[in-house]
Amino acid sequence: MTTKTEKLKAARRKREKSRKRRPAEVSPWPDAEALPNPEDAPFFRQEPPIEQRLLGQLRKPFRVNVGSFADAIRLHPAEIADCDPARLNLLCAEGLPGAEDLDIDEYLHRLDVWSVWIAMQSKAEEDYFHSHKDDYFGSEPYWRMLSLTTTLQLHFGIRYEPKLMIGTNWDWQDSRDVLLNGLLGSRRTGSCPSLPVLLVVIARRLGYPLFQVHAPAHAFSRWDGTRPRPHRFPTWRQSINFECHGKGLVTQTDEHYKRWPVSWTFEMIEAEKRRRRPLYLRNLDAAEMFAASLLQRAYVLLEHKRYDECYVAAMAAGRFWPGHPMATLTCQDAHRHKLKQALRSWGLSDTKFFDRLKRRQAGDNITLPWESAGQHPMYPGQPAPAEPVGASEVAQRMGAEHAFQMDESGQLLPQSMIADPIAAAMSAFGMTHANGERSPGAPLIHHIPELTLEHAQWKTSNGVPR
Repeated sequence: MTTKTEKLKAARRKREKSRKRRPAEVSPWPDAEALPNPEDAPFFRQEPPIEQRLLGQLRKPFRVNVGSFADAIRLHPAEIADCDPARLNLLCAEGLPGAEDLDIDEYLHRLDVWSVWIAMQSKAEEDYFHSHKDDYFGSEPYWRMLSLTTTLQLHFGIRYEPKLMIGTNWDWQDSRDVLLNGLLGSRRTGSCPSLPVLLVVIARRLGYPLFQVHAPAHAFSRWDGTRPRPHRFPTWRQSINFECHGKGLVTQTDEHYKRWPVSWTFEMIEAEKRRRRPLYLRNLDAAEMFAASLLQRAYVLLEHKRYDECYVAAMAAGRFWPGHPMATLTCQDAHRHKLKQALRSWGLSDTKFFDRLKRRQAGDNITLPWESAGQHPMYPGQPAPAEPVGASEVAQRMGAEHAFQMDESGQLLPQSMIADPIAAAMSAFGMTHANGERSPGAPLIHHIPELTLEHAQWKTSNGVPR
């Protein structure tokens, strides 16, 4: 006669055998033909039939309603947790190529409808899950995320953008490739910056503890019912990584993302150890999730040579995610590109410009073209300003809360540093752009990292260049 202990051992062996069948290393980059065809989705061109009363049952504890991108980047980081992450992501697409027909309210309503339909599908399949748990590795989070992703793909036509499947085709020309407007609009396609966001904003509406997670050159989502405190449902207290970049659902361990898509070098590992908070493989909070969307906006603007707006987005990203290296690097790129653009009209390259500044630091009496002509460096043909921008003023601006000046529409004002990159670069050297003399109280360059260009690696002591 089979004892109770033997039955338990047999059940355990069955579960372990089922787990072994689970693919440990499945590439989240399938072939393009493996992607679901959106035209075959039943609700690709129409919304699913739902009861309107069910929309009120979604979990949407958003107390702060933001109306524009300019309002969003003026929020305090602590207020971001009270905002809808989907709205913030869509606001980052405002005014970008590919977002000409952006209708945020319509997209958010579509998101709510999809969430209700997914909840209805999961409810209808709940009994099947409980009677076939071994088919889902005994994991309720795995089953719920599988139901969510397959519903998105098969019912609504969500898929990875085919042209981005090959790494050499990647660019930031179209905002629909990297922000939610591509997934919620008519194309229903996205990529690794936007697909995890879609999973998170739907999961949060359903009450699931899902978070966005970053790895080098990649992003995915993680169900984490263990942090910051154990979930009230014991069966949800698991931590599993998820991706829906292909057909169906893929799970991978953290160790996988240390090898793919970028193999971590010794320098990367040491840099992670030095940071107060790791940059990779941890759950992002609301402000950091918004900062990631801001960086995608900045990349699109940089690609289209809209340097002022790129600078605003990147600076805001650095405010919501302090210490993010890409925020600082993108600010530098925006400033450097605009500086090159401004110097070109004077027949100077940035290398020649900084070489002259270095010679000035050494005591040589060298004039710059606009100084010889008595003209404004940013506006050739106009007289030089009576009161040039000095280093102390730049330092004062960098100490401001937002580190840049904007009007009500979110555009940079003329007195902002990036609006006058020549003055800002010269001020970083501790001199005015009118006569090249050192200004008293010149700021330490490492206090203004957005102005420490590659050509200006200067050491300073007590504010005096040496």
